[in-house]
Amino acid sequence: MSPVRNVGFYAIVSDNIDDIALHVCMLFPHACFHIIGVTHKLKSRHHYTSLYANIMHNLAKESVSSIASRLRSQGCSNIKEIIIEGKPTKVITNYIKRNSIDVLVTITSSKPSVVEAVSPTI
Repeated sequence: MSPVRNVGFYAIVSDNIDDIALHVCMLFPHACFHIIGVTHKLKSRHHYTSLYANIMHNLAKESVSSIASRLRSQGCSNIKEIIIEGKPTKVITNYIKRNSIDVLVTITSSKPSVVEAVSPTI
């Protein structure tokens, strides 16, 4: 069995990041952490499109930075911060394949349920 070398995070704004970062750093202390923020590409020519695109890019950047700082506070130092534009399922799948991601961590955006409190989302 090979060790986990690359861990991917699908970055969203979440209150659950503190617990997840703690568990992931304990489970994979020597891994490289790829924090992936995704912004949707707009197809509309509406006059607010550029404003919306900037807001979404800044939100993705903020969520990536938040996760990176939480991981660093837990002692993880090998961190890559990535912002990709496109459909999340497609661009994350492509990124996983290109970068040999062994584990993908997703984070819920709501408060943890009883199940999540017992079993962290990994």
